[in-house]
Amino acid sequence: MIINHHEILVLYDGVEVPLWLYHEVLDQIKEIIDIWPHNTCYTLKNICDREFWDSLTQGEQRLAGKCVPHMIISGVLPLECTGKNRANALLYRKKKWV
Repeated sequence: MIINHHEILVLYDGVEVPLWLYHEVLDQIKEIIDIWPHNTCYTLKNICDREFWDSLTQGEQRLAGKCVPHMIISGVLPLECTGKNRANALLYRKKKWV
């Protein structure tokens, strides 16, 4: 899929996210979802490939973090949010039925 780097997606909360970033985050999660143990919680930073995550600016990392709740609400990902860690990052786990 070719994505124009100027296209944006408006999330449920009104935040505008570059479409390339949304799709890259989705791809990062899809790469590990099949081997993700049930009842194990991860932050998005832990889910993503380190090289990818480190290549993002802090602003892009924040926007990436806003994509996952949108993906969950939209039914794109079989995840649930379980709270936050000490650094205030959201924690995710696979839904039990997956």
